[in-house]
Amino acid sequence: MRTEIDELPWQQQHDIYVSRARRARLKPEDQPRYDLAMWRERNGHVKPLATVRIRNVTGLDIAHLAGVYVAVYEDFDVGERWTHESAQALIRYSFERQPDLAFVASVPDAAGIVGGSFAGIKPWWDGNHLVDGELFVHPDYQRLGIGSTLLAHMFSQAMTRHNAVVVEGCTFRKSGHPLTWYKSLGFGEVKEWTMIRGDLLTAYRRLRGVAQ
Repeated sequence: MRTEIDELPWQQQHDIYVSRARRARLKPEDQPRYDLAMWRERNGHVKPLATVRIRNVTGLDIAHLAGVYVAVYEDFDVGERWTHESAQALIRYSFERQPDLAFVASVPDAAGIVGGSFAGIKPWWDGNHLVDGELFVHPDYQRLGIGSTLLAHMFSQAMTRHNAVVVEGCTFRKSGHPLTWYKSLGFGEVKEWTMIRGDLLTAYRRLRGVAQ
């Protein structure tokens, strides 16, 4: 009996059967991740998931979120070398600072948490601002709408619970993404501001020199 696959050009038939053979050799728990990767390769754009579960972070989530955070920065090379310990410290700080705006995302075919988002509320002259945010999704589950779902939920909660009117933060210039994505949401670069950082000991020693 001929199938729909038999009606395709030979090269497409070959690719499909090779893909199925590779999938069959995987462990059952790894097959959904492979399916998502193949879908992204074929379509080259976001495939929204039907079910993304968002909930508030608990203390038990911190270690798992740290693992996701490290995986993100191992895949997205911007010069930051996070370890599980340093990521866990950041996530615990963010969680304890503003627990009602700390969220995790999970999907049905994943073993556990696949992403998270954190931010804080800062009073400002024109109202409350949503600041110092973190948004991250495991590389195997990116381009599936999970980050958008997390961010939309956090924005909704910030407006509802805290009357937040502005969201602000910083992102990377090294690659187009995620800056272009944020701009598509209406974000803009603040021309009057520049981000500064410095070595604390050096600044302290120079201040002492000026004071003396």
